[in-house]
Amino acid sequence: MLVFANLVLWVGYRLSADNMKEVWRDLTDLSADSTLYTLERRRNDLRADLKLLASNPDLIRAILYYDELVLNRIASDWELFVSEKRLYDQVRLIDLSGMERLRVDLTSHGASRVSADQLQNKSNRYYFQQGLAIDAGAIYASPIDLNVEQGEVEIPYKPMIRLVAPLDVDGEIKALLVVNALASHIFGDLERHARLVHGGLLLLDESGNYLRGFSRNQEWQFMFPESSTETRQFNESYPDLWAMMQQTPSGQISRPEGIFSFRTVTYGSSGFTHSYRLVVVMTEEQQQALLLPQRNLWLFIALVLTLLLLFAVLVLGRYRSGQLQAKPVVNRKPVDLWHLFR
Repeated sequence: MLVFANLVLWVGYRLSADNMKEVWRDLTDLSADSTLYTLERRRNDLRADLKLLASNPDLIRAILYYDELVLNRIASDWELFVSEKRLYDQVRLIDLSGMERLRVDLTSHGASRVSADQLQNKSNRYYFQQGLAIDAGAIYASPIDLNVEQGEVEIPYKPMIRLVAPLDVDGEIKALLVVNALASHIFGDLERHARLVHGGLLLLDESGNYLRGFSRNQEWQFMFPESSTETRQFNESYPDLWAMMQQTPSGQISRPEGIFSFRTVTYGSSGFTHSYRLVVVMTEEQQQALLLPQRNLWLFIALVLTLLLLFAVLVLGRYRSGQLQAKPVVNRKPVDLWHLFR
């Protein structure tokens, strides 16, 4: 009875655990879809803002003549835009030589136009060169990385994504509109979604590097190639899993290491795109930790049941022993078997 009862309990526990894992697979997929929707909405907002800035009719006159009165009007519009949005670190108008003609920066006191003597030539920057290579109406998006000032990564970290839109007149590119968007809002969204999932929420670049990892020391390692504290990145820790993720933009993979639901979000257009993998993962360790209360409950019930059955056996044994001792002994005459030998 004891073995049978515990076997029934164990089967019930395993069925319950399997059911919970099925629920977790559904939840990781749901969390991945929900987070992807948020990131895509943010991306679409960035595109809409850039197109709104590029549609300013004063820009046509500005890029043809660079009239100071026109630039002043545009600068006023940009200052209001940057101050209200608080999502953009810089908005710039760059001519075909790479020279900044107008620039508005976000400051702690709002937004302000940069003076002419502080404007810089950006002809050697990758986003300028890529911007010249795309067609009018397209948008180039740089990889998400950390802002660098004077050759050093800015502390505290300032994640950034640069968007470039060519400005054309009668089908001919005349200048570039460049915005430096603060990617902190992306990671803020990830942080809020991470609080709602039982597991980890990761963001990986195209090489499998952690932009958001399981821990802070895994993140942005590609920005510090000479660092002695370099940790293994996702593609190195899970090479088979990373290879499977390259075959499809979305899906779910169940492995001994855990449950991995992944989605792809892409920035940019016209062949100049950068894709990022959003991964919601429940590792085997996290699953076992969540199953621990249920397993402890099963062990507690099994222990109580065992003790109850042993107590019942003990009581029954004493009762039967008492019955045997109380039963009267019947005196019988000895059987005379002598007649058998007569």
